[in-house]
Amino acid sequence: MPVETINKSLTGYMLRTGKMLHADASLMDHLEEIGEINNLGDESHEWLGFPLRKGDKILGALVVQSYDSKVGYCKKDIELLSFVSQHVATALSIKQSEEALHQAKNELELRVKARTTQLATMNLELKNEVNERRHAQSLMQAFFKIAELATTNIELTQFFKKIHLIISGLMTAENFYIALLKENAAVLTFPYFVDLHSNSEPDRQLNSKDIHQGVTERVLNSGEALLIDHSSRDTDVESLGMKSLSWIGVPLKDENEKTIGVLAVQSYDKNNVFDDSHRNLLSHVAQHISASLQRHTASNAIIKAHKELQLANDQLEQRVRERTQLLVSANSELKDNIAERKLIEDKLAHDAFHDALTHLPNRALFLDRLGQAIDKVKRESTAHFAVLFLDLDRFKIINDSLGHHIGDLLLKEISKRLLDCIRPGDTVARLGGDEFAILLQDYTIDKAAETVATRITEYLQDPYDLEGNQVFTSASIGINLSQGSYKSAYDILRDADTAMYHAKSLGNAQFAIFDDSMYQKAVKRLRIESALRRALEKNQISVYYQPIVDLAKGEIIAFEALARWLHPEMGWISPVDFIPIAEETELILDIGLFIMDQAISQTKKWQQFDSRLKNMMISVNLSTKQLSQPELFENTMQILQSANYSVDLLRLEVTESVLIDNFDSARSLLERYSEAGIKILLDDFGTGYSSLSYLHQFPINVLKVDRSFVSEMEKREENMAIINTIKILAVSLNMEVVAEGIETYEQLELLKKMGFEYGQGYFFSRPMPADEVLIYLKQNLLADN
Repeated sequence: MPVETINKSLTGYMLRTGKMLHADASLMDHLEEIGEINNLGDESHEWLGFPLRKGDKILGALVVQSYDSKVGYCKKDIELLSFVSQHVATALSIKQSEEALHQAKNELELRVKARTTQLATMNLELKNEVNERRHAQSLMQAFFKIAELATTNIELTQFFKKIHLIISGLMTAENFYIALLKENAAVLTFPYFVDLHSNSEPDRQLNSKDIHQGVTERVLNSGEALLIDHSSRDTDVESLGMKSLSWIGVPLKDENEKTIGVLAVQSYDKNNVFDDSHRNLLSHVAQHISASLQRHTASNAIIKAHKELQLANDQLEQRVRERTQLLVSANSELKDNIAERKLIEDKLAHDAFHDALTHLPNRALFLDRLGQAIDKVKRESTAHFAVLFLDLDRFKIINDSLGHHIGDLLLKEISKRLLDCIRPGDTVARLGGDEFAILLQDYTIDKAAETVATRITEYLQDPYDLEGNQVFTSASIGINLSQGSYKSAYDILRDADTAMYHAKSLGNAQFAIFDDSMYQKAVKRLRIESALRRALEKNQISVYYQPIVDLAKGEIIAFEALARWLHPEMGWISPVDFIPIAEETELILDIGLFIMDQAISQTKKWQQFDSRLKNMMISVNLSTKQLSQPELFENTMQILQSANYSVDLLRLEVTESVLIDNFDSARSLLERYSEAGIKILLDDFGTGYSSLSYLHQFPINVLKVDRSFVSEMEKREENMAIINTIKILAVSLNMEVVAEGIETYEQLELLKKMGFEYGQGYFFSRPMPADEVLIYLKQNLLADN
């Protein structure tokens, strides 16, 4: 096809841009309309192509196109063709290099034949004159040694030193140096410099003045050999170092006849003066030195060519054997390349469907096997399968605190344990991150999936020793059993994921089996999540306040700030529903700062309303995500400063689980708050770990007894005992205690008899908006009067 035609095709357009092109019919029509391409042949429905590029050079193009409107190219097709195009470009580049090497070999053989003829002619001429023959032999030996140097693996300084020795064998060269151009011919360097009067010569910056004055620069400028003696030295030529009586400089040129340096000898002895014969000799030798210098840094192919030159005069049989050996070697290398390519293809096929870290099947392979299981259930009514969706508990904390390397080691160990928990015919896959999936096929006993889930949850809770770190984790598991109504592997995996989230809501190391109610909850949760992302912007989130009361005096000492959400369509949404979603999506970071800012600013206004409220405190809850936020402390102090609110009147509430999940970061952050004068309250005490060890390790000032103990205290004696124990514990640790959930007068009186000083609950007030708080405060102040 003519180049002009190709240039106006889609392939030509892609090669002109140098970028991959994925074109559908509309894009092709557009390119034709603007004159970038012409319509050639049948129109395709979709076209995908990649330029075959090696470095900055474009070697060709790899193109696929579809004439079927039902067949298109997805992201995976693009990634696959991109990968294949890179390998095709590499193979094409290797093929071109091999052809270039073959041509170089042929040219070298011609040069060898020409050189052999030249040497034969010289030998005949040398027979006529013994002295000329001896000199020529010495010259040939020098040439041979110079050529031999090109194949040696020695440093450049040693290379020049050997050149110096070779030239010294041909003529007096006691004072000798080599100068080379560097950095785009802007700097003249002296990598080798031997002189009776100087040990070295510094690099020299070149300019127009230097070109005309220095003898070395003059040779560089002219590209011709220069002979200078004392009587003929020009006044505009500056000598190098001490003035010599005689000086010869010859150019060193590259293969393009461009001067790249100078080889020079000089004499300070009046009995040793150079003449034209020395100049001609040095010029001739310099040609070989230039070639040898160029070859010195060449590859093993040049070394091989030098060996072929040495064998040029050997018997024809030897040359045949040598070429035969080269052919055998080439065939062997070709076989190795084919074998290597097969290994690469096998590895690519494996990597496309397996996780790089754990070597388990990946999501693509898992969905493929799950699809096969669905088809089998449709064919065989007695066939059954189950999908287990696993998500590790606390993995992010482990990964963030101990580093990604330890996190990767943990994922590998998890993979091994999961494989130990299943049968050979089942599949364990890593879906990504800390998510795994298991396909149980053809199980014959009832509750087989639950049995496997139980085994997994128990096994995964055993400790992990990872490079000296003892790590604990568990897994939340969602189970989805095979049903005939499923048509898509994606739907089955989605519902197993939904069941996993339900299991995670039950606590760590739990599993749950999917049912329709979970789907409805998932839809509701998704709707809440979507609305929550816009709730702050639309001013739907508000702050409600519940008073904390001095039980003996009946006075309000503080308010706890609580987040409330009124959605225009869904109505009031419980914090139980939206706070976990805000935590998971990290929207809690913005919501938390909003609550803190609003609560502190509002409390400051109440303090200014009446002097008796000047010591009014405000309690703000902190979540797990907030405690892992490095800038939380600075944001808090900025809010306090902006509101001109006293630091010691701010109280921050955290739960036991928040402290345990963020042990190191939480302790560091809470210590900074404590040092600043902010009190720390431990909320819902008694329902979580209730460990005395961490009470000593955190700067906790106040324990808040969970409402579940207070609500049943009149009916259950054990609740009374627990509440009394918490009170005694707080006193022994020099902590204050607040009883939550006080709803009746009887509960209030019992708590006062037990020595409780502070409490909160519906008995005093439900959480209320800021405008109702002001009315409540006015009534409370009037009651005090």
